[in-house]
Amino acid sequence: MATITHIPEQQISTIDALWALIQSQKMSVRKALLKRFMDDEAYADETSKQKTYICNTIEKGWMELKKSVTDGTQLKSADELLEELNNI
Repeated sequence: MATITHIPEQQISTIDALWALIQSQKMSVRKALLKRFMDDEAYADETSKQKTYICNTIEKGWMELKKSVTDGTQLKSADELLEELNNI
């Protein structure tokens, strides 16, 4: 009678497989991947800062609009806003 032995399959995570693939590349390829990663991170950080600035600007504009309605004050003209931006 023959005995059958079941050998469990080894599970490799996707991250480990990717890391092994990266480590097997030439140094020039690894440096290029690192540069791409760093550039993407810098772009994402800059995009996040821009989104925050835009949200704050819209919020400030909305508050000024609400204030002008309640106080009856006149909003700044586009020329006044541009001059204010140039002085920042």
